[in-house]
Amino acid sequence: MLDWDRAFHGSYMLHGHIHSLPAEGGAAGLPAPADRSNGGFGLRGYNEWNRVHGVRRYDVGVDANGYAPVSAEQIVAFFPDDAAWREMHGIRM
Repeated sequence: MLDWDRAFHGSYMLHGHIHSLPAEGGAAGLPAPADRSNGGFGLRGYNEWNRVHGVRRYDVGVDANGYAPVSAEQIVAFFPDDAAWREMHGIRM
């Protein structure tokens, strides 16, 4: 979901169950396509793609995060701060 209520008001979309993988590394034996074909679902780099493109959407599933939980603080720190995010989207305040 690329759009949600309050998407351009500083909110974050947290979700799981898409079985994405980290951009690099990951567990041995898991499929690891190097691109984002098929919309990135089930492939590497989903969270990183979102960060680079200023989409505050994050897969909290453990397979996307080294098989460990991720805290809210880690997720917020992962994305550009509010000023940089507004600049990415041309939002003036």
